[in-house]
Amino acid sequence: EQTSYVTFDLGNIDQNLLLNASSCKLIGLDTPTPYLQLPGITMRGTHDTLIGSELVFADGRGEPNSALHLSSLSELILVSSRP
Repeated sequence: EQTSYVTFDLGNIDQNLLLNASSCKLIGLDTPTPYLQLPGITMRGTHDTLIGSELVFADGRGEPNSALHLSSLSELILVSSRP
């Protein structure tokens, strides 16, 4: 089974907006124009190719028979737009 992760570049959005959000909805992640909806704000995104690489490691501590897991990432840039 392959796992893919997406990083989000949210620009200078207030972190409290994310931390205090009661819900989060991703729409059209596999389309050229994905959206991230938080209460009171909708962000329109574009896909961008990373320059270089980002790696995610999980060591599986506390899980029996777990191996080191390595996954690749792609980047999604989001800009805010009012609903």
